[in-house]
Amino acid sequence: MPRTLRRRRRRALLLAIALQQTLALLPSLPVHRARRRHATPVADDFCVLPPDDADISATLDDLLTETRGFDLALRAAPIVAPGFAFIAYPYVAAAFRAVFELVKNAPYVEVDGGQYEINILTPTLIGIVMPSLSISFGTLVATTVNTLRQRQLDLRVLLNQELSAVQLLRVGLDANFRGATTMDAREADARAALLLEGYVARVIQESSGRSSEESVSVPNNELGALSSLLSETAADASSTYQNNLHALVATLSERRSARLAHLATTYPAVHYAVLTAIAASIVLAYLVETDQEVLQFLSSLQLRLLFTILIGVFSGVGSVVTDIADPFRGAYRITSTVAQFFPLREALIGDVACKRKALDDPDWPPGSEHI
Repeated sequence: MPRTLRRRRRRALLLAIALQQTLALLPSLPVHRARRRHATPVADDFCVLPPDDADISATLDDLLTETRGFDLALRAAPIVAPGFAFIAYPYVAAAFRAVFELVKNAPYVEVDGGQYEINILTPTLIGIVMPSLSISFGTLVATTVNTLRQRQLDLRVLLNQELSAVQLLRVGLDANFRGATTMDAREADARAALLLEGYVARVIQESSGRSSEESVSVPNNELGALSSLLSETAADASSTYQNNLHALVATLSERRSARLAHLATTYPAVHYAVLTAIAASIVLAYLVETDQEVLQFLSSLQLRLLFTILIGVFSGVGSVVTDIADPFRGAYRITSTVAQFFPLREALIGDVACKRKALDDPDWPPGSEHI
């Protein structure tokens, strides 16, 4: 009996050390205010239940709260910017006129309010400059929005596929180690559950929007250790599900690689700088075209409205591009898919706790009290 207790305590200590080392490698997760329920599974009577809709809704509310400031800024920009443009247009036009006169440094004085210069510049502006700027801006915006939107749709599909594969792997691991008769197999079962919980935690962290694409490493995950563990315990556990489990692990690895590739595929800063420069050039061309004293005096309200519309369109396009560039923030977010991982992770935490409790049970294995 003392030898059995020493052996059980030694294995429990080794499992606790493995748990601490694994937790140290896990990414940090956001703290959620809502306390969600999860059923604690029983080692010999395991039942996998789907996530509760209330749990997913509570998690989604927490995730939406974390980015509320960013969302409000995106929604306010297309409203605040045109209003500011309507108020500031006279000052902007006057400042542009003063800078233009300072740079031009003409040795003469205009007596027609700049009408002659505008008549000369109008064919060039309307026939060459504005069409080139408009076509370039429209093409770049359409390509950017279409590419980023397709990226979000692909990420949603990949996250859903990962979620389904993790759920199947959870069931398969339980079926593989169910009825294990050795302490080594029981310990392997607990370590497998811990590795799977760590993988789900990593997916949540990578999909939170707080981890940069450069800091995410494709080979840095728990799937390699899980596959190695399954290979080591093939002789001690049931071999019926071994091939299926390895296939699920390989599927998860492929889905994660594809998801990280989509996350890393984005436009560089110079792309958005070019879009901003083209939009600013169009605004500058408008100021050049309307730089007439007669127009400023007789059509000031109409010019204000046109300038307001121009700034409103550009601010709206900027808000949409900024929104859709981040898959996990804004109106185009895919956070509802990420929220489904939180109840699953809590269930896996319950699995780990339940399996560790079974290892610490002094009455296991059956008949040990007679040893």
